[in-house]
Amino acid sequence: MAERRSPAVFSIPPHRAFADALVTGIIATHGDDRMAMARGIILVPNNRAGLSIRDAFVRQSEGGLLLPRLVTVGDVEGDEGAGLVFDGADAEPIPPAIEPLQRQLILARLIQQQAALTGHMAADQAMRLAADLARVLDQLLIERVDPAKLRS
Repeated sequence: MAERRSPAVFSIPPHRAFADALVTGIIATHGDDRMAMARGIILVPNNRAGLSIRDAFVRQSEGGLLLPRLVTVGDVEGDEGAGLVFDGADAEPIPPAIEPLQRQLILARLIQQQAALTGHMAADQAMRLAADLARVLDQLLIERVDPAKLRS
């Protein structure tokens, strides 16, 4: 079994480029063991910071390397958040996901059926509304808000 280490916390002076200084320190500390970096997790405040750090890794990689996992903590629009990393393993298993296109087509059909009661809706408009509805439903699920509460 691998030895568990506590999280490392370092300080970067304000006059240094944050992403480059961070990556330089990580490579200096874990560069000899390529798998150590691949097993690492870096928490970033938003997607922009994650892209900046990833770009710094690319600039400093000599012949390629395995990147640590960059997890966005602060972006609510992100596909992956810190909750996915720190959720316990004792949680109920997640059911298999439906393919995004299949989900959008089903929602578009339901939207068109509802629109048929009051008029006609073009398929392209229904598809755009279905994509927006899918994002709203995902956000409600993430925030644990019952869709029935939207009326109130």
